[in-house]
Amino acid sequence: MYSEGKQIGGTTHAKRRRLRVFFAGRVQGVGFRPAAYRLARDLELGGAVWNDPSGAVVEIEGNTEAVEEFLARLPGVLPAIASIESVRFEEMEPSGSWDFEVLESRVGTSARGSLPPDTALCPDCRRELEDPEDPRFRYPFITCSNCGPRFSIVRYLPYDRERTSMACFPLCEYCASQYRDPSDRRFHAEPLSCPSCGPHLFFVEAGSAVASVLRPDASGGLQVSSAGRNYQEVIARAKHMLSRGGVVAVKG
Repeated sequence: MYSEGKQIGGTTHAKRRRLRVFFAGRVQGVGFRPAAYRLARDLELGGAVWNDPSGAVVEIEGNTEAVEEFLARLPGVLPAIASIESVRFEEMEPSGSWDFEVLESRVGTSARGSLPPDTALCPDCRRELEDPEDPRFRYPFITCSNCGPRFSIVRYLPYDRERTSMACFPLCEYCASQYRDPSDRRFHAEPLSCPSCGPHLFFVEAGSAVASVLRPDASGGLQVSSAGRNYQEVIARAKHMLSRGGVVAVKG
């Protein structure tokens, strides 16, 4: 909940106003920036949103009534895993901006922000995972802004893809189009990937230096390079070993 600035001004006239708002709490890796972007565009407000080492920052500009509506509605449109602990306001000089942007994060010397733990698969991703017509059918690293890895992949804050273990997996055009689309639930989803551009699976037998590697084939399906094994067989081999009392180590 808000700990500062419960009331922003008291007028409702159309005088133009610009605020810089600092949000602390669980506001990185939880879809905060996409939610702020969509609400600002819906209210026809200008400004920008970005992450910094302490949380998230929004600069919002428009008539006083719309700015106050943005602040009142924002907590209600955030994903459930987001949590605002405090808010600090700073009055700015209006610049005449009518566009709202998601900006690159600003890196500082210290980080005081927080991240959510890794989150279980959301219903939307599960439906895609089980849909044979979906490009991410049975893809083990499926994720979106509402679920998936967070704490286990970040290296340091602010939370952006280049500061996670996903940095070495450049997005393909399919994933990049979703990442850039404000109407998509994968808008600025930093762990985003698919079989064409994301991580692959390896299965290494004890005492063997040869790995079975899961990679996309020419048709977009998933195939394993060793002995023609497919994805399901790689998982089945691990399950079989566990069922016999063996040990399977999972390494990222």
